[in-house]
Amino acid sequence: MSLPPRLYAFHSTCMRIHGERRARVHRASSLPDLLRRIGRRFSPQARRMDTVLTLDVDPALAADLRGPFGPLGIVLARILDLALHRASEKKISMHVDVVGDDTSSQLVHFTVTVFGDDGPSSDAAMLADAAPLLHALGGTLHDETDERRRRHLIVELEFSLPPRSIDIDVAALRKTLGGDEPLQHVVDALEGALKRDIHSLDALLAESGVAELQAWLHRVSGVLGMAEATELARTGLTLEHGLAHGRSEWLDNAVRRFGHDAGRVLDVLRAHVDTHRI
Repeated sequence: MSLPPRLYAFHSTCMRIHGERRARVHRASSLPDLLRRIGRRFSPQARRMDTVLTLDVDPALAADLRGPFGPLGIVLARILDLALHRASEKKISMHVDVVGDDTSSQLVHFTVTVFGDDGPSSDAAMLADAAPLLHALGGTLHDETDERRRRHLIVELEFSLPPRSIDIDVAALRKTLGGDEPLQHVVDALEGALKRDIHSLDALLAESGVAELQAWLHRVSGVLGMAEATELARTGLTLEHGLAHGRSEWLDNAVRRFGHDAGRVLDVLRAHVDTHRI
């Protein structure tokens, strides 16, 4: 399941609101599901209060993270409730950023920024039960205010990364393509795309630019789409678009994982054709 684009407005027509029914954030089954539920729940309230509510998602964030999404939704809902009543400039943003990752987990910050807030005061009680709940999940809550009267309520929580499954229906792909020969062509195309860059990916990531890295992601994603590895191809395109906002250590790590997973797709396909692997 893909994450949303890096920036969009919760209160705009990007989200379809079904009446005034409150989305149950405690029933969220995944991170993308939680973000959608938050949008459905808080979009109408923000509109009624004439407040702009936006979401910014780090493209390095994995869509298949495992974690306590329901309880996290309760914490974020309480913070957003507070933010809507504190934003004197009628603007709130939530940034979801990867601040640490390895092969098995990602450390994520959910930062709710309130524009026009002088900081903690009588609202301490509203957050009093959110912090212990978050602590019970293994997370922490930070409450900061900068010189521009922007208050940042930061939820920090670590999520586990499951091993990515490579799900390709080779028999269906062979049938769609019309036999073994077209399948061989797809495998050859994927092999060619990977051979151009996969063995020098670390060197490519060591460079400071983004253009060549974006071209690599676009090329490999296109061939993955040909192989009907749809979700992985979509991940590559998300990373390509994310690079337009600049490089980061976490985004580079996500590109490395994508390259590794693309190689695994090739292995699956190579097992079904009469030729050697790269």
